[in-house]
Amino acid sequence: MRFGKRVRLLAMSVLVAGSVLLTACGSGGKPAAVAVNPEVDVCMLCNMAVADDEHATQMILADGTVYKYDDIGCMLQYAAENELDVAVMYVRDAHTKEWVDLEAAAFFYDETIQTPMGYGVLSFKDVAAAEAMLEKYPYGSVMSLSDVRDHVFSRHSEPHGDHGGELHEEHSSPRAGHDHEGALQ
Repeated sequence: MRFGKRVRLLAMSVLVAGSVLLTACGSGGKPAAVAVNPEVDVCMLCNMAVADDEHATQMILADGTVYKYDDIGCMLQYAAENELDVAVMYVRDAHTKEWVDLEAAAFFYDETIQTPMGYGVLSFKDVAAAEAMLEKYPYGSVMSLSDVRDHVFSRHSEPHGDHGGELHEEHSSPRAGHDHEGALQ
């Protein structure tokens, strides 16, 4: 009997350890998103502080390295400019701040939406939430991931009241000579 108890105890320990590992890996065997620490985290592209808010994004590489960004545009541009072995990219649902796999997210763009680097893109866990933004931003558009990657974004320093107005000055980046405009591919 003692041997049977030990086997059951060992089996339960293995099951508990396995479930902890699966939880740590996130869904689909992908690494789970990590917490944002606004005191130390800076955007890999623009070196601005990353706030723990609905605009924070992160990229986790296959080796476990985590890169954080203050705006979805920064993350997508960094990915396009660098050859990386990416395990997963996460965005935040703009309403709940829940981490969402970039591949499963829906997006909404309007040039008047204020985001940290002025790209004007919000992410959501489902298309219905993105479509609901049309009530507040009737000139905006719901976008898929490929739409977001192919879109040419102009950054704006602050939202303006109508869609016929002139563009506002862009944010200056701490990286001299770094261009944040263009297609995010």
